[in-house]
Amino acid sequence: EYARLLAYNTPQNSPRIRLFLLFCAGLFTFSAFFFLWNYWKHRATRKYALLQLALFPLGMMLTYYMYVLATNIFIFYFAAPYQDLPFSIQNIAAYFPFLLLVLIMPFAWINLKIIREKSWPLFSQALLSLNNVTYWALMGWFVYWGLLGIF
Repeated sequence: EYARLLAYNTPQNSPRIRLFLLFCAGLFTFSAFFFLWNYWKHRATRKYALLQLALFPLGMMLTYYMYVLATNIFIFYFAAPYQDLPFSIQNIAAYFPFLLLVLIMPFAWINLKIIREKSWPLFSQALLSLNNVTYWALMGWFVYWGLLGIF
């Protein structure tokens, strides 16, 4: 049991995971504002413009959750969804992995459609694809940490 605890990776004991979460936070923040700007600039002409609008709140929520994961060690050792006392925004953020779980397949499908149809510029396609790959990697970590543990 002790050996298993020592081998358990969290951002607090693994610099690589902490750097990955920092990368995710930067990516999600940049993507959120980039896609919001693109939405306002091209909303009347670009296909799937509402996806760009939806990526803004998702990016901001996930950025906050990356901060929570990097700074709150208790999340990794208590049952999911983690509840902070007294009630705080972290109680709501504990459900972000479930939101991502629901959205990951539709986003991947739309991402493939955008690439096939070439309906967005190459940089926007690449940024959306990088976000989707990052979502999948995060889902792997969420499963490892038991953040989807109510299933």
